[in-house]
Amino acid sequence: MRIIIAIIVVLAILSSFSFAQSCDYGIELLIEGTEFTIESFKWKMKAIKIEGDSTNITGIARIEDLNGNIIKSYKPWTSQSISKQKTSNEYSPNLKEGEYNIRSEIEVECYDTNKNNDISIKSVKIRPEAVLENKIVEQKNKEDSQNATIEPHNAQEKKETINVIENETMEMTAENNSERAYNNVINLKKEDEMTADAVRKDNGNGYAYLSSNEKSKNLVIYMLIGISAIIILALIWKR
Repeated sequence: MRIIIAIIVVLAILSSFSFAQSCDYGIELLIEGTEFTIESFKWKMKAIKIEGDSTNITGIARIEDLNGNIIKSYKPWTSQSISKQKTSNEYSPNLKEGEYNIRSEIEVECYDTNKNNDISIKSVKIRPEAVLENKIVEQKNKEDSQNATIEPHNAQEKKETINVIENETMEMTAENNSERAYNNVINLKKEDEMTADAVRKDNGNGYAYLSSNEKSKNLVIYMLIGISAIIILALIWKR
């Protein structure tokens, strides 16, 4: 008889599991940063439906020191209905200076297929205001220093690029000027040769014309002949 009762109980348990709704809900801690002053530290927790039907949810949270001692505890939801998501109120625990772990958990009234996202843990530090301000200033100075290092590097790259472009432009200009000068010399040389040679044409009465150089040479020769003739006549006359 006892065996039959035990079998019935097991079957009832199995049937309850088979007819249970499956779902997956996760929890997330909403904390902006990791270091705060006593007054600035605030946090919330949010439950999100990942898959499945609507259900009821219970949420708890606690703040612990590094030794595991519970400093504060919270229970934002107790068997409250949830369809898509649910966010708790914002908490300002006014903690003392030190390091803490915040742990949040949820329980749902459906068959949760993933228990790994039912817990969320984050660490925070509560520091004196002056220390936190100095750290913020140091971080800002570090970022400014990194930016100052990057900017000259970029400026140097831009300068090198401009110099390369200017050098290439100067080289192209020099090549063009050299080519034009060479062509001018060739043209002048051709003109001089044409002038010196004076393109002769025979029309039956001698040359059509003489070059200016040849005319000058002939004029000098005629002058020398004339002067020589005058000198000879003068010598004969004196005798």
